[in-house]
Amino acid sequence: MYTTILDFFKLIYPWLEVLAAISGAIGLIVLLWQGWKFFKKRYSVVSYMHSVEEINMKFSSLLKKKDNSTFYSMPYQNPNNSLHQLDGSCLLDHYSDEMKQLTIQRKTEEGNEICDIKIPYKEIINFIDTPDAKITIDSQKIEKEFALDKEIEKATEELLEKIIEKKNPHDDPHPRMASLEKEAGKDNYKCSFEVTHYFNQIRTNLSVDHSINLAGKHTTLRTEELKISPKKLPELSESKLANVVGVSAIWCINPTDPYNMQFYLLPRKKSVGVYENCFGMPSGDIECPKDNTFPSTSLVEYLKNEITREFTEETGIYDKNKDAKEYMKDNNGQNIFKKIFRNFLSYSTELEVIPLAFLREHLRGGKPQMFFIIKTKNISKFRLRLSFWSSQDGPKEFNNEVVSDAKLSPEVACNYLYAQAYLQSGGGGMPEFINVSN
Repeated sequence: MYTTILDFFKLIYPWLEVLAAISGAIGLIVLLWQGWKFFKKRYSVVSYMHSVEEINMKFSSLLKKKDNSTFYSMPYQNPNNSLHQLDGSCLLDHYSDEMKQLTIQRKTEEGNEICDIKIPYKEIINFIDTPDAKITIDSQKIEKEFALDKEIEKATEELLEKIIEKKNPHDDPHPRMASLEKEAGKDNYKCSFEVTHYFNQIRTNLSVDHSINLAGKHTTLRTEELKISPKKLPELSESKLANVVGVSAIWCINPTDPYNMQFYLLPRKKSVGVYENCFGMPSGDIECPKDNTFPSTSLVEYLKNEITREFTEETGIYDKNKDAKEYMKDNNGQNIFKKIFRNFLSYSTELEVIPLAFLREHLRGGKPQMFFIIKTKNISKFRLRLSFWSSQDGPKEFNNEVVSDAKLSPEVACNYLYAQAYLQSGGGGMPEFINVSN
């Protein structure tokens, strides 16, 4: 019997080797196929970096004219997906006198064109002209909680429920700028803060043109704010909106070589709160400091730290002069594999973070905003993609596929203009394509 079984195995052994080889080959093919699908999904044809000429073409297509005024025109996408035809023309009617005006010279098919354009922002401080200007926080400890007007809360309840059902946002706490006052005879300001939550921002600044029933009358929050201060934004101390401070940054790669400099832009996903399917940049709302206590009285320094955090979370690139752990946090728990993956693929370099302007945005009802430019040395496209894949929020917020109809959001376009003004003030930039001056 033993001899018979042994002879049987000798007989089938060559076939077992063939079967093992076939199984191994099939397993390798499946592994390579899955790897290719992953690579193809991640390494799409979307361009992460754009030249000055490319951005100039996107920017120029959205300039419109009305009553001899040129303005940046783009319908504003509300979080509840109702597209309000609230473009620059409408805002011009409301806020024309306080809109920031810039002079630009553009290269067009017909030749060079010079025009003054109005952007949907009220400029508070221009750090290009006054780099030493300060915004002092009145009290480092945030003691007060913002109380949203009860009538507004009731009138926006249905809207909030729809947005929660559709986008499932987190009701995170944020600092609300409760006041901003200019110091006499100086370019310096002092401000105060309250704690608010993201749902209050959805109800107010992000839905400022949504029709609501307030005290038995159909109106909008923009209309109500204009009653406080006709033809201009009300003071922050008078406004009933959430007014969380936002930060954004144009990332300029290889800034010392004007003919090879690139700017990082990606189309935002439909799942984001604002400017969906528009080209976006590192940006977001500032978070409450630890124990609701600011580390110093300098708001500019705090905002610089916040935009650096946003930049790292959305690109996977962090400042080599800072501890990566300070920015590479994991909001989904202590997942050791994610941390190993991020630490392996993330990239460190020197970040030069420069404030450009502190403004209030007309589109979102006077939301405070700080524009920055972040300058880095040249980074290869492949290295940039690896860092982006490993980032905490980049793949969640930005499309890795081409969006053919993506436009520059007003936030990107206006931040870009300030970035060009800054670069050209130091003899850089690409003035033959677009020249910006205050």
